Amino acid sequence: MKLRQILIVLSLLTFLSVAIATAAYRITQEALTNVARHASARKASVALRWDSGTLKLTVSDDGLGFDPRILKDGEGLGLAGMRERASLVNGELEIRTRAGHGTSVIFKVDIDIPEKAEQE
Repeated sequence: MKLRQILIVLSLLTFLSVAIATAAYRITQEALTNVARHASARKASVALRWDSGTLKLTVSDDGLGFDPRILKDGEGLGLAGMRERASLVNGELEIRTRAGHGTSVIFKVDIDIPEKAEQE
């Protein structure tokens, strides 16, 4: 089952616009940079899923996390840049974190996949 899911996701990637593919890549890059710089994590994971017309990218770690109230008081340039990239492709970015419990960065964007690709 896992192999099938991977193959489906890989076949969908050919239908992504350059803008969405670039946004997903750069958000992943920045999220992993934040893990390396700030999280003191033992593990990080990247998941890419497509479900019902929505592409969902999740970057998670088991690191330090942080107080989410910080996001309301002002974001670092990295988080602001990820939000801007998501916004430019009509997507959304969600940050889930708690001090001491890791962080997840979730990017969601609706995509149109040609019917033929969905049937393969």
